[in-house]
Amino acid sequence: MFAIRTARPDEADAIHALTQAAYAEYAATPAPSAALGETAREVRERMWRGEFRVAVAEREGTIAAAVRYKIDAKGLYFFRLGVHPEWRGLGLGRLLVGWLEAEARATHLHRLWCQVRLIVPRNVEMYGSLGFVIIDRHVVMRNGNEVPTATMEKRLTPAAPVLAAAAVAEAEE
Repeated sequence: MFAIRTARPDEADAIHALTQAAYAEYAATPAPSAALGETAREVRERMWRGEFRVAVAEREGTIAAAVRYKIDAKGLYFFRLGVHPEWRGLGLGRLLVGWLEAEARATHLHRLWCQVRLIVPRNVEMYGSLGFVIIDRHVVMRNGNEVPTATMEKRLTPAAPVLAAAAVAEAEE
C-alpha cells in the first residue's frame, strides 16, 4: 500500500532524483522537459520559499511518485507529476491526482488544472479519463523547438466530495 503525503523541503534530493528518473525518457527529444535541467538545490530552495508544494506516493520509506502543485485564486495547479519507471503501471499517477482533487475540495477550490504536452498522448488520455478536458491549446518554445501544449482542467462541483474521497480510498487498497 502506498501512502500519499505532503513532502518536506529536506526531501528535495529524493524528489529531484525521482523527477530525473521519471523524465529521463524525454532527454533525447528535441525539446526535453525543463525538469531535466533543474538541480536538487533549486527544488529545495523553491520548496523552502513556498513557490510550490509536493505530494509524494511512498511505500516503506521509498518515494515512488511525486507531483508539485500550487494553490491560488485560479484553483489548484499541478505540474511535474512523475512516477519512477520501476513503479509505473500501479496507478500512482491517478492516485496522486485523486489526492490533489481531495486537497482542492478540502480548501474549497473549484478547479484543478495542468499543462500537458500534446505529443505525449498517454498523459492527455489519462487526465481525460479522470474528468479533465482541454480548455486551451498553445505552443511553448523549448530549445528553439515548438512544443504543442494544452491546458487541461477539471471543474470541481460541491456535490462530489464523497466520490473523490472514495476514489482515493479505492486506489489505496
